[in-house]
Amino acid sequence: MRSHYLLLFGLVYWACSGEAFAQKTLYLDAQLGGEYAFAEGAHLGVGQRPFKGHEFLITPFVAPMLRLQFNDTKGLSIGYSGGGLGWGYKLQVPRSMSYGSYGGGYAGHAVSVYLDRIPVLFNRTLAQFNFKEINSEQELYLYSLKIDLFAGGGVNYVRGFCESCNLNAGLVSPQDTIIFRQQPAIVRHWGGYVTAGAIARMYRLGKERLNVTVFLNQGLTTMMEVPVQYTYNSGQGAIKLRVRGSGVGILAAIPIRLKTFKKRIP
Repeated sequence: MRSHYLLLFGLVYWACSGEAFAQKTLYLDAQLGGEYAFAEGAHLGVGQRPFKGHEFLITPFVAPMLRLQFNDTKGLSIGYSGGGLGWGYKLQVPRSMSYGSYGGGYAGHAVSVYLDRIPVLFNRTLAQFNFKEINSEQELYLYSLKIDLFAGGGVNYVRGFCESCNLNAGLVSPQDTIIFRQQPAIVRHWGGYVTAGAIARMYRLGKERLNVTVFLNQGLTTMMEVPVQYTYNSGQGAIKLRVRGSGVGILAAIPIRLKTFKKRIP
């Protein structure tokens, strides 16, 4: 993990250099959002049918990020972000094995363990749309919309989880019976991840008022392993899910301008 800290220190040192601060603006992006987290291979056919290794669950989180905007098109962000170390699964009893008259019973289960993140992100403007010109000389518009792309990475940290919570789930009905049993375990508290996405920045009279981010996180390190055993009427199976902190999500932020750094005169 020492290499991660050295990288973060180097980026902060560079950003704080005189060259980086020439005519730049420092923002605090106060972000709030949610993430749908899933195990590795969850949407790529992990497990054997009728078992499917995913189920929908949103983890809400906050993400206060410092953003140094170098110019109108480029920026660097660093800060804190929450997130989910999540997994899920579902199963529908095949009609050929169901005791029901209208198709097989269905059951699903999803769990998300809160995750702490320290990300470093680079953003660059892809396109800009302006509406209702106010001053042509100053290129001032009543409303503007910028679309940024960003990429980066960072470190994940999981503190722990309730080992006696949400271990079993399923469906018991007069027609069908589905039972899930899981035994999640943390194998690493620290891990790395990469991320990418897009940001829509909304401006009024040249000032950024709101931004909305959609993102994809890809964990690089298995942090939890979840053996799952399941039965459905006379059928049964088992699988081990590996959880790295991968997921997709959305954030909304109010950008707070903290300081504008004037260009130094040589």
